[in-house]
Amino acid sequence: MKTFSRKKYLSLILAIIIIFSNTITLASNEVKQEVNEEIMDTIGEDEKTAPTEKKLSNGNEDELENSFKELKEEVQPLASETIQYNSWEEVPETLAVGTYDFSNLPEEAGIVDNYLVKPKEITIDDAEVTIIASSEITFKYLQINLKNGAKLTIKDLKIDNYRGSAQRYNSSNRVSAIKVLDNTDNKLIVKGENNYLTGNEHGAAIGVNAGTSLTITGGENSKLEVVAGYITNTNNSDSGAGIGGDYQNCCGDINFTGKIKMDAKTLGNGAAIGSGYLNFGLPGSKPKGPNGAITIKDDVIIDAHSIKNVSFINGAGIGSGQSYGHYDKGEEIYSPIINIEGNATVNASTRGSNVAAIGNAYGTNLGQINIKDNATVIAVNNAVYNPEKYKENFGFGDITGGSSGPGIGFQLQNTIQHDNKFSYINISENPTIITGGNEGGIISPNGKINISGGTIKIFTRNGGGIGIDIPPKFGNDLSGKINISGKRTSIDILGRETVTQERKDNDIFNYLDDYEVGDFIDNFHPGIGLEVANEIDGVRMNITIKDASVNVLVGDGAAIGGAGTNKRKIEPNQSYSNILIDGATINAESIRGTGIGSGIISNDKWDVDIKNNSQVIAKSTDGAGIGAGVSQFYKSDSPSYAGNIEIDNSTVTASSNYGAGIGGGRRKHYDDSGKDTGMQTPRNIDTEGTLKILNNAIVKAYSGAYFAGSSKFFYRDAITAKLLSGSMQTMASHTFNPLLEIKEDLTIKTYDEFGKKVTEMTLPKGAKSYAYSIPNSSGVTYSEKAVDSSGNICRIGQYENTDLNINYREKGRHPEDKSLFTAVTEYKGVADDHLDDNTVVDLIPIETYIVKYNSNGADSGTAPIDENSPYGKDEEVTVLDKGNLAKEDYTFDGWNTKADGSGIGYNPEDKFNITENTVLYAQWVLDTSVIDPEEPTNPTEPSKPERPTGTIKEITLIGGRSTLTENIENQLMDFVQYRLAGKDRYGTSAAVAKEYNKSNIVLLASGEKYTDELTATVLANKLDAPIMLTRKNAIPAEVKAEINRLGATKVILVGGNNSISEKVEKELSAYTVERIGGPDRYDTAILVGNQVRSLTGSKTDGVLVDGTNFPDAIAMTSMAVEQNMPILLTKPRELPASTAKTIKDWSLSKVTIGGGVNSVSGAVANEVKKFATVDRIAGADRYETSVLVAEQVYVKPKHAVIASGEVFPDAIVGAPYAAKNSYPIVLSRGNYVPEVVMDYILGSR
Repeated sequence: MKTFSRKKYLSLILAIIIIFSNTITLASNEVKQEVNEEIMDTIGEDEKTAPTEKKLSNGNEDELENSFKELKEEVQPLASETIQYNSWEEVPETLAVGTYDFSNLPEEAGIVDNYLVKPKEITIDDAEVTIIASSEITFKYLQINLKNGAKLTIKDLKIDNYRGSAQRYNSSNRVSAIKVLDNTDNKLIVKGENNYLTGNEHGAAIGVNAGTSLTITGGENSKLEVVAGYITNTNNSDSGAGIGGDYQNCCGDINFTGKIKMDAKTLGNGAAIGSGYLNFGLPGSKPKGPNGAITIKDDVIIDAHSIKNVSFINGAGIGSGQSYGHYDKGEEIYSPIINIEGNATVNASTRGSNVAAIGNAYGTNLGQINIKDNATVIAVNNAVYNPEKYKENFGFGDITGGSSGPGIGFQLQNTIQHDNKFSYINISENPTIITGGNEGGIISPNGKINISGGTIKIFTRNGGGIGIDIPPKFGNDLSGKINISGKRTSIDILGRETVTQERKDNDIFNYLDDYEVGDFIDNFHPGIGLEVANEIDGVRMNITIKDASVNVLVGDGAAIGGAGTNKRKIEPNQSYSNILIDGATINAESIRGTGIGSGIISNDKWDVDIKNNSQVIAKSTDGAGIGAGVSQFYKSDSPSYAGNIEIDNSTVTASSNYGAGIGGGRRKHYDDSGKDTGMQTPRNIDTEGTLKILNNAIVKAYSGAYFAGSSKFFYRDAITAKLLSGSMQTMASHTFNPLLEIKEDLTIKTYDEFGKKVTEMTLPKGAKSYAYSIPNSSGVTYSEKAVDSSGNICRIGQYENTDLNINYREKGRHPEDKSLFTAVTEYKGVADDHLDDNTVVDLIPIETYIVKYNSNGADSGTAPIDENSPYGKDEEVTVLDKGNLAKEDYTFDGWNTKADGSGIGYNPEDKFNITENTVLYAQWVLDTSVIDPEEPTNPTEPSKPERPTGTIKEITLIGGRSTLTENIENQLMDFVQYRLAGKDRYGTSAAVAKEYNKSNIVLLASGEKYTDELTATVLANKLDAPIMLTRKNAIPAEVKAEINRLGATKVILVGGNNSISEKVEKELSAYTVERIGGPDRYDTAILVGNQVRSLTGSKTDGVLVDGTNFPDAIAMTSMAVEQNMPILLTKPRELPASTAKTIKDWSLSKVTIGGGVNSVSGAVANEVKKFATVDRIAGADRYETSVLVAEQVYVKPKHAVIASGEVFPDAIVGAPYAAKNSYPIVLSRGNYVPEVVMDYILGSR
């Protein structure tokens, strides 16, 4: 027989009484309360303790306990009648299961006595309780305690326990609005949007001290605001957290779940969410720890802000409060573990000194931060992120100084404990993170930072973007690792500030007195790398970037590598740190540091290893592109060191304005007064680093550096690093004479001895030296030539510009007769121990002649350009073919030295020796075999509806102001205007794609030529997919990021390998990739058309446009989309056989030609008539044609899209967007809207 204690029996009996009392409805609340009190009196004090303190006498009592809990679960639903109180005296100390209405209670629940808050305390012990209040009432001096798995639901509850700043305070008086008493499954459930809680100065608003735990949750329309600290007196400290620890208390485990919206603020030195202020110097009162974990997940939205005065040390937005004083070993306090996951959204900021927005505050030891899944995190330090308001600085504004804490991470102060192998910050899967501000983005001491996914955007005025921070007090033998990986990882970092008027107006510290609006402020920290700028003996760093996309622009530190002024006392020329770039896409730029390597005036040597098809652009203004930052001589030598650089099976472009592309940076020389002399003294060869190029890596380097000294010019060669044995053995290298001013970009092409082009690079105007590798070289002789954007030829050692009357060849460095070379395998100066790349060459006049081709009346195409022109005297010329020249109803009949055919005639492939400048004119013969095109006697221009009036109100411009200028905005000022634009054509394509919420499929087309994607707009519309643009060999970072944001699983490449190479296909290995590409544009159009027909059915109508230009194809998109018609391409004067066959095979009954006879001739129309009836939509030009199509398709549109009719990229990507939204798309000139287009828009108003 089971034996039960008297207390258990009595508990059961009284529980039954509760059941009956609820069943028959108690006469009054007083009766219920008497029952509740009787239960507590009967159970006794020992039964009221927390579950962990209960001691059951035997197993039978365990069984009874379980039975009691089961019975209680049955009792609870019956005890759900709302209980209302009218005075605080009626409210019991412990609330039983039920719903309580506090709306009739007076404001003051407790009192303030002798500066102490003495709250009314209510305890919820292992019960589910709902408290309903009124949004009109804020209670004073009330504390609700939770223990033993209590579940409290609140609605419209407001509690303010703050006393007021005029009163003295007692730091032992730590009152919360809600305080958790134990480490059981306590839960706070929030309903409604009018909930507000504060503690007194020293108590947390919601007290979750060390060793306790609380879950805070709520539904979609739930909101809770908490405030900690000194609400009216920001000069006081010793505060608790908003949610977490009281003063002198770490926080326990805090979990946020559901869809609740949280607004947590701290006005003191406790965290908004986390630990309170910890004072180790307070006699007889040591802080209580350790910190627990803060977990934010599901669809929770949290604003957590530390908003104390900027000159004071605050607590973090999320993390730890300030720690002060010395603690003994074994008593260290670590900031809480912070987990942000799921679809959570966190916006955290701080307005104080030495504190992170998410992480730790002054004096606290290291903790851990984990951000993953699809979380969104904005973490801002002493700034505001608002890209709509702030157009500069990545959208950061209202920046204030005085802080040394990052957006995310750990600021080291008084911290000596560390673990070199521990991962302190982990970012994974697909979060979106925006962080930075006044100082630092993502910073960790020692240990590791791991980033394996996500889109990250960082702005930092005075700190590193992603960095390891190791102050010198840590001593030697410390290390840090930054691992960035994953094809879905995209990082953008800006490490220099543009001064704005708002920034100067709010400059309370007068930092900006010497700066004008628009000036830049640079800091010494790197974009990614070793954050500290001090003497760093013994510190070792490793940075790995694998498969990710990274863009960095910084000031004095390296874009990737070391901080400025980093110094090693011992063995300064030894490499301690390493950068590995493995299959990644990198754009790294620094102003005075190096793009990749060391910072300004830094002897901290970095080895750089680039491999596995990485695509790298590394730039610097004063430092090297890859290698060392600026060095200087001022009374003594302060060198910067480049490390060992290895480039393996990758494409690298490295450049500098005043340093080497690869090697050393600019060397500034100052006289004793500190004035820059402009001189360049010889550099020790050891400062320039070494270079090894392997496995046909493509390396291109250039420098614009030369300096006019007192008697001669001082150069920086493009590559000054020592080229090691074992490298590829053939490189081209050249340094121009400084007097030779090349004002335009040069396209440099290199040919082997058989005339086959083997490599190509673009040299920007102003460059004075260049060098590049030649893949697959085998010791043969190569030739080089370059063409500027005006068609002038620049050969190695030679430059001719007929407009400037320059015909020179350089003498002394390269052969005089031909631009030939075999190899440049090392760089040596006048001595073996230092470099002297101050090469000076003479310019000598040479006799050259040009060959030009004239179209002579052709009505389409352009005259060919002879890339070998100009020629030396008596040099052999091979006559070119006509290229794409055409003249309607005429055939090409060779070339002649006279326009009328009376001079010397030549056929293509003929040869002659040139002795004078020669112009060859195309000769045309009437083709009598072609019957005059039978244009309809009554042209079948489609019937037009009445031009709409008064309907177009909104205009979207596609592309930036370089393609559609501000003049167009002024022309359209009466319309509501939108503009979809990026920094270039690729950015514009990504901006247009952002108009799609999600898309499983993305079409990727060439941004360099339009030949393949002309007809893809219809397919894109049918797939509800955007078209974005790519470079031939690499996908721009913003396009990659947008593909990721869209959630695409499949990418369709439109075009063959000549348009989009296999390198791009490899970049997309994480996606399903399909390629639509024929041997030429005409066959590609057929393949695209087959796809369109498979999606829409085999329609009998089609569209035919000129395949040699883009405007008509764009203009016809609207009609093709609306009527599900594929678009085919033709040559202007000839219908390709494949296109003719397709019209027949598809059994098209009607073909609508877009454009006039100059685009698609009458002869082509006659060919089409053999298979189908022909209609034509043609205006006087491309602009009127686009209007005619718009009128044909759209009646009374309210919104129109305008794209440039002069360049193709914006129109290509804008057409699917217009079709998707049923907007007409019309074309415009770049600087003004043509009259016919303006008439259409205004006529529609």
